[in-house]
Amino acid sequence: MIIKEIKIGGRLSVIPNAVVLFEADVNYSHVYLKNGHKLTVATTLKKLEKRFESHNFYRTHKKYLVNIEEVKDLNEYTVSLKNERNVLVSRRKREG
Repeated sequence: MIIKEIKIGGRLSVIPNAVVLFEADVNYSHVYLKNGHKLTVATTLKKLEKRFESHNFYRTHKKYLVNIEEVKDLNEYTVSLKNERNVLVSRRKREG
């Protein structure tokens, strides 16, 4: 199966499984890649969530959109990623 690149903003596109995490920053989003690079795009997390919804991404918090395949461990309050980063899980997501 050929995986297409998905547009993330401007002229930038990424293959979904190359992304570890999206982090919201007002009207921008930071994109953390498996190779350690970080990109910043002028696209909201809400738009990115729509584009990546069919590619195993989950919104853990209003600020984070996580690649489920990159999750190393999770507990009630945080998700630990394979890149050693921890992100919050919102109260509403904990209850669901």
